[in-house]
Amino acid sequence: MQNERTIEQELDEEFKNENLHPTAQYTKCDPDHEHQIALIRFAFSEMYKCFDEILLDSRESSLARTKLEEAQMWAIKSITREPQILKED
Repeated sequence: MQNERTIEQELDEEFKNENLHPTAQYTKCDPDHEHQIALIRFAFSEMYKCFDEILLDSRESSLARTKLEEAQMWAIKSITREPQILKED
């Protein structure tokens, strides 16, 4: 019975990007978006460095770091998921 599919093969097919809900799908970025994401990551990196230098370990600093990570995630997601509006100079 060589035509029988294994559970792994069925799961691989089920989990392909095109079979996922649109919100859960991987979004490939164009080069402009990759550049924007790199700028966001650089800016957040500077903030992480500032936190590391200034903040002591505490519940509050832990929350601040978590919120910073969350803000970075949402900023990058906004680049990959939302239509980009070109800003006029």
